[in-house]
Amino acid sequence: MFISFYKQKYYKGQKMKTSKAVKELNKISKGKSTKNSKKVKKLIGTLKTKRAKLKSELKKVAKGDKKKSKNLNQKLSSIKKAIKISSK
Repeated sequence: MFISFYKQKYYKGQKMKTSKAVKELNKISKGKSTKNSKKVKKLIGTLKTKRAKLKSELKKVAKGDKKKSKNLNQKLSSIKKAIKISSK
């Protein structure tokens, strides 16, 4: 089920939400060594580009806007954790 869903949605170059990519990556990498899997590489690539965009957005946020910066930092940390887990 997952593979067909994955191919339908994301092989066609559609954009994936960060939270969705993190969830999928965590689901795949539980209890397996999936370092070289094509799906995992694709998801990691997606997350790394999202992480770069978030970092640049975080730099643009005004220092007084703590709520927005906190939200961006949470997203960045979830991406970092997912990449770390999947690269074992």
